[in-house]
Amino acid sequence: HLTDANLYDILQEIQQLTGVSAAELNTADAQIKVTYDDFLTGPRDFHSIITSAGFHCSITTMGGFMMANRLLKTQTKEINKLYSQLMLASGLTIPIFCITMILPIFPYIKRGLETEIFPGLGVNGLLLFLLSFPVQFYVGHQFHSKAWKTLKTRSLGMDFLVSTGTLAAYLYSSAGLVMGMISGVPNLRDVEYFETAAVLITAVLLGKFLELYAKGQTAAAIHKLSKLKA
Repeated sequence: HLTDANLYDILQEIQQLTGVSAAELNTADAQIKVTYDDFLTGPRDFHSIITSAGFHCSITTMGGFMMANRLLKTQTKEINKLYSQLMLASGLTIPIFCITMILPIFPYIKRGLETEIFPGLGVNGLLLFLLSFPVQFYVGHQFHSKAWKTLKTRSLGMDFLVSTGTLAAYLYSSAGLVMGMISGVPNLRDVEYFETAAVLITAVLLGKFLELYAKGQTAAAIHKLSKLKA
């Protein structure tokens, strides 16, 4: 039979374990609630302390619930971050697509877009360059940074393909823009690749968002199931 003195002795030993951040004693039910870092200690250590004192114990854990809750919070944070990036990329890519594919259908708008701001630089070229720059280097930074890491480790993947493909399209159009200004004649053909780079980044980002959203739904389901655990 456990006495209060026994419980306090066991409580003090558990509190001294590395990784235990808190331990609370409930003398009425002879229970000890422990909060701990599962990388440093765990139920086996608690069980060893109690049995070495000559007593039997049963252990319940909220580990599954805590793991599911941690996973859900992490997924939610990543989804919100990716959603904001997707909205920014979409908000810039849609005008780029319109300037390249839709607006030139209308003769008056087409003439306005081809108007030279100064010799060799048209309105459409400048707009495409300015709108695609944040998509390529702010939203697309995640692809470029991962591509650089995979290049150093020689384990190339999808991020490397997206990075090299979009950079090639963006730099080619930028070079075409510069050549147009040098020659004094706007380059109306090569600047259209700004749209290719922006649409590709936005499309891949949409795929990543849908994948992460599906994982978030799974984490939410696990979280709900863990609450049903006895």
